[in-house]
Amino acid sequence: MGKDVFKVTYEVVGSGVQLAESHVAAVREATNRCVEIAVGLGADGYRPGYRGSGMGSLIFKDGQLRPGLKRFSPRGQEQGVDFIPRKDKSGAHWREAMEAAPHAPTDRDIVSQFGWDNDYGLTDGYRVFFGTFTHLQLPNSRYFVRIPRTADDGFVPPDTLKEVSEGDFMRAIAEHNDAVAAKKEAA
Repeated sequence: MGKDVFKVTYEVVGSGVQLAESHVAAVREATNRCVEIAVGLGADGYRPGYRGSGMGSLIFKDGQLRPGLKRFSPRGQEQGVDFIPRKDKSGAHWREAMEAAPHAPTDRDIVSQFGWDNDYGLTDGYRVFFGTFTHLQLPNSRYFVRIPRTADDGFVPPDTLKEVSEGDFMRAIAEHNDAVAAKKEAA
């Protein structure tokens, strides 16, 4: 049986905000570059690869098979059909372009920069818990990390993390969602 694992939510404060902003900027830059590559290949979009970074598949809304590609998954057909490069010579052009796509930093990357470094997560014997990062943009920009903890893990949060209650975190999310809804309604 595993240990009791609980998640602690922290708001990023002070100089940590700069770190969080640079993380968000790097993710946005990598995502924009992946979109450029996908559109340059004639696709309508892409799906991220393993751990949510790079390019895992290309999306074509018309669903037509292109030379060198194979159908990957029927899911999401209302947005288009996923295709991946064939492993033979015919897929080389597609594969090279997709492999050149940048890999965006992950939640694990940013959480580890705040001192919690556990690539494999924590387990309670049934589930695996990983650190997560949340960026709420409206009504004002706020950043949160949620870190799985055990009673004896020895983790001491840096000054850049301020522990907040689950209720405060959920209220911040609700405020963000309300601001997004109001913005959509106004448009």
